[in-house]
Amino acid sequence: MLMTSLFLSFALAAPSVLAGDLEEAKDFLAKGWFDDAAKAFQQLIDEGAGDATELEQYLAEAQIGAGDVDAALEILEALPESYRTKLLLGRTYAIWAEQLAYDNASADDVRFTRLDGVSHYKRAVELAPPGDSEAVVALGYLQLFGLGDYKAALELAETYLAKRPDDAELLLLRGNALVFDWYYKAQGDDELAADDAWNQAVDDLKSADAKLGKGRVEALNQLIYLYQAKDRALDAVNAAVQIVERQDDPDLGQLYELAKQYSYARQFAAGAKALETIVKLNASDLRRRIRREDDPDDVALNLHWSTSVYTNRNDNATARMILEAIVAADPAAPDIWDNYAVACQTTGQFDDAIKAYDKKIALFPDDPRTYNDKAKILEENLNRDSSETIPLYEKAVAMCEEQLKDPEIDAAWKAHLEETQRVARGNLDALKPAPSLLDSVLDRLKNAGDKAGDEGGDSGGDSGN
Repeated sequence: MLMTSLFLSFALAAPSVLAGDLEEAKDFLAKGWFDDAAKAFQQLIDEGAGDATELEQYLAEAQIGAGDVDAALEILEALPESYRTKLLLGRTYAIWAEQLAYDNASADDVRFTRLDGVSHYKRAVELAPPGDSEAVVALGYLQLFGLGDYKAALELAETYLAKRPDDAELLLLRGNALVFDWYYKAQGDDELAADDAWNQAVDDLKSADAKLGKGRVEALNQLIYLYQAKDRALDAVNAAVQIVERQDDPDLGQLYELAKQYSYARQFAAGAKALETIVKLNASDLRRRIRREDDPDDVALNLHWSTSVYTNRNDNATARMILEAIVAADPAAPDIWDNYAVACQTTGQFDDAIKAYDKKIALFPDDPRTYNDKAKILEENLNRDSSETIPLYEKAVAMCEEQLKDPEIDAAWKAHLEETQRVARGNLDALKPAPSLLDSVLDRLKNAGDKAGDEGGDSGGDSGN
């Protein structure tokens, strides 16, 4: 009796368990766990659970995802014709063509395989339920990226957008096709036609992005390309910022490359925006990327110039934040440490400013201004004794005097030395103790005696003549 009850309980529970297995298999598929999904769907087919054709379509989809196109074709070509089967067949041939291209098959074999995919997609379009654009979009992308037939893709997108003008996927398809249209027109002589295609592409891609939602970034990637081509640096960076803001685990590589590109090009507003975003999201990422460069010092130097955007608007905190991430890569570029020291000083980080000046002195000990500026912080902000600051001011003055003796000195450096000498002498004089009353009287008497002696000497000389 107990055994019978257990058997009945299991039999009654089986449908719900199988239903749970189907949902689990679909979940594997949605997550991209294709091998696990294929095993799960195959088990459901073997157990005879659910609709056999639907399960075989799911199995084929998992096999396509896993790259096993032979197994997928064997299943799909045996199934009765339907919209979903034709859609999956088109996808299978498209992936097979990519595998052939990767394996260096002949161009004809790759093209013919793609044409087979086009044929299946076209039939899927004919069988598609009203309002379903999946087959149209898949066909368009195979024509566009597989066959390079952007005109066919553009015509297809426009045909169906006339029926469904707010379809985000169709807008994205047309935007992509228009990128190709703009590119080839830009190679010709019709600048107005090229500009018109560029503007249409931007409009479609922006509309598609607004409708697709935060989980999709394809339109933004194309917009970055279009903005770069027109030298709209800040627009390109803003699109890249939108991409990383949508990602749970942001990939900052594209923003970093834009930061380099525009910092080197002296388009500092764009470079600064890219750097600020990177540092706020992950400052150590910037340090690691700089260190991996072939010439990290040169990259760091050019990146750091973009912080002038913030210092010019007195946003010294942001400038310091970015410079702090750059100096973490320990660049051997004195200018970086000099500007970092200034940023630290203006934000009240005086100990860090002293460390930055010491680093600059270690890299480039021949700039007298560094000694003056370090002494000034020690004196005014850290309240150090004059015994520590006076030697630094004196060193700055002496270095200026020595370097100014060079008859071939560069004009700009000469001006720098003369200004530094004036400032350092002023700082040094301000630290000298005021003379006592007795010293002042003695100095005046001495000066008077010297003057009288000079006059007497002059008179005697004259009479001698």
